[in-house]
Amino acid sequence: MKRFVNSMQRGFTLIELMVVLVIVTILLSIAIPAYEDQMRRSRRADAINGLESMVLRQEQWRANNPRYGTLAEIGNAPTSQYYDFTVEENTAANFRVRAVAKAAQAMTDKKNEVYGICLRGKAGWGENMAFLTAMSNSYGARWFDEKWMPQFDSDAWKATLNDYLDLMNNYGPPGASSNGFNENLALFQTGKCGMWIDATVAASFVTNPDESQVADKVGFALAPDKGLGKRGNWLWAWSLGVPAGTQKAEAAQKFVAWATSKEYLDL
Repeated sequence: MKRFVNSMQRGFTLIELMVVLVIVTILLSIAIPAYEDQMRRSRRADAINGLESMVLRQEQWRANNPRYGTLAEIGNAPTSQYYDFTVEENTAANFRVRAVAKAAQAMTDKKNEVYGICLRGKAGWGENMAFLTAMSNSYGARWFDEKWMPQFDSDAWKATLNDYLDLMNNYGPPGASSNGFNENLALFQTGKCGMWIDATVAASFVTNPDESQVADKVGFALAPDKGLGKRGNWLWAWSLGVPAGTQKAEAAQKFVAWATSKEYLDL
């Protein structure tokens, strides 16, 4: 029996594939700026809504008081992921409220490859979990309760992870999920990161003019405080130990004593 092949069945030619790629590229060049513009509009709307809320509360306060109110008196600031709200003036005749873009947002300039914040995204206990653990502590999260029941489904853990991911996705560099200490160090030293939260050992690298392009522009601040009296202080530590089954326990103890001595620091 003869077999016949449909001559109309064929693959794509290289020219056809190139045309498709060009079309996709054009669509992306249109869609991405449009999406970013929509995000900016959404954030501005967030600021406007917050300011309008404060204006309304100021007028309500003034109707029963001899002057306009402070932030605490009118009911604290509106909640916003993108802006901080303040009352800068409150007299009998006038008041002034202000919305200030939060630091990471304000410093982000993706067109010039400058990102508001660099965080560890690389998976691992010595990578992203190092700061996530510290951050969760400042949010009031716990690993276990008093009965050793896991607490990872708590609201504090959810808030920690959501804020961490939002910062990385909205204001971090591309490929942040693959970045650890070394990758973020390289970005910060070349002026690509507005903020970098990491181990204090990084200070010696970013302030070294032989290695860092921003050595004379670096400042330092305490780790963030969520308002619970707990800062996101580093919980990670490098430690030296002697395995119980070693046959060289005495030699290991001498090494640990030497490696943690003042003489070692003088080397």
